[in-house]
Amino acid sequence: MEYKSEKERFEIVHQEIFGKTGVRRIVPGEYLAADPKGRAVMIGAVEKQKFVYVLNRENNEATISSPLEAHKPRTIVFDMCGLDVGYSNPVFACLEIDYGETDSPFSAVNTGKPQKNLVLYELDLGLNHVIRNYCEEVDVSAHLLLPIPAEPDGPGGVIVICENFMIYKKVDHDDRDCPFPRRNEMAQDRKLFMISYTLHRQKQIFFFIVQSDLGDLYKVSLNFSEDEVHSLECQYFDTIMPCNSLCLMKSGFLFAAAEFGDHFIYQVTNLGTEETSPIKTDSSMEKDILVPFNARGLKNIFPVDQIKNMGSITNMECLDLVNEGNPQIYLTCGRGALSNLRVVRHGLQVKQMGDSNMPDSPTGIWTLKEKFGDDFDKMMVVSFEDKTLVLEIGDTIKQLSDTGIDNSTNTILAHLLQDDSMIQVFPKGIIHIKPEGKRNQWPSSSGVVT
Repeated sequence: MEYKSEKERFEIVHQEIFGKTGVRRIVPGEYLAADPKGRAVMIGAVEKQKFVYVLNRENNEATISSPLEAHKPRTIVFDMCGLDVGYSNPVFACLEIDYGETDSPFSAVNTGKPQKNLVLYELDLGLNHVIRNYCEEVDVSAHLLLPIPAEPDGPGGVIVICENFMIYKKVDHDDRDCPFPRRNEMAQDRKLFMISYTLHRQKQIFFFIVQSDLGDLYKVSLNFSEDEVHSLECQYFDTIMPCNSLCLMKSGFLFAAAEFGDHFIYQVTNLGTEETSPIKTDSSMEKDILVPFNARGLKNIFPVDQIKNMGSITNMECLDLVNEGNPQIYLTCGRGALSNLRVVRHGLQVKQMGDSNMPDSPTGIWTLKEKFGDDFDKMMVVSFEDKTLVLEIGDTIKQLSDTGIDNSTNTILAHLLQDDSMIQVFPKGIIHIKPEGKRNQWPSSSGVVT
């Protein structure tokens, strides 16, 4: 898809059909992974089927090849990602379990002891086919893959997230593992599960923000030189609601798409480097060691915007409980501490309270309360190029002339202060109007307020 800015929407560039039998476990679509250089895409099913599409550009338009099969029978996939290998053949990593033949006494379906593997699939661009060229056993609790940037920004490879710990893996490289800090109130037999992550990448600097199923955020970084990784580091960062997806932007904002409840946009104010006693773990510790911490309020990020979200809806009723003439929709949403009751009403019609012809095109409009603690606005200040009108807001709209505001000049800003006084900013100064009517005027030293 391509975003058309003039239409403010996405348009389909190419559409490829890869399944016609509905959403089944062998129909690709559960997993999607892209080569970081944009040369190929792998789309995979929960079981067996995986397709690889080669991407090209012709006449500045994206084209897609016929699918290349990378199927593996009797295999369940748990996660998939595209590895950063520079401009070598694209490589995709998968977490898989081969459950084997049902009539074999040694297969996992009969022994009850599944073996989970990290498998690498290489797309040979010269021969135009996919090779399954690497397979290594990993912990059976592995459930998430974090692709590492390659040269010149990083060493390449992949971090395999398991319950309670993570491990760095790369072909022809020793493993590096690191435990996750755990909450104090967690039972020792309770496993720590990671559900989402995001990568922050700048020139020769990168780190991951990983979130647990409890909502705790961890900063994961690597200590490396060239292509050699010396250790992994994990630091407790902050705690927010559990998210389906995280996105850390280069501008320093973190978008959190919540699993339940409202979505939030946070601004990152600190990367955890200034904390006096950070909760940290690294590769020098045993992977089963317990490093406890207490969840706290936000310290490194703070919310700047909120997007209302009614998911997930657990119950719904359509009733007119307040006798408005139109039924309201009552929803119970969320889960646990994020549960809430929401009421959805039909949109209300706009009621016109008054109509007044303006002598010219306004350059600015401000509404002001009579007192700072009032619930409703009392006045409307309308500015023109050479004068200002002050109107009273009520059952009717009428002009006021005794407000203390200078009507003979245009207004740049009108505002009510906390002590119930008003200020008027005009091109040549500022007027301060006290509640009792006394006016103070400060002219601009340069003759013009900017």
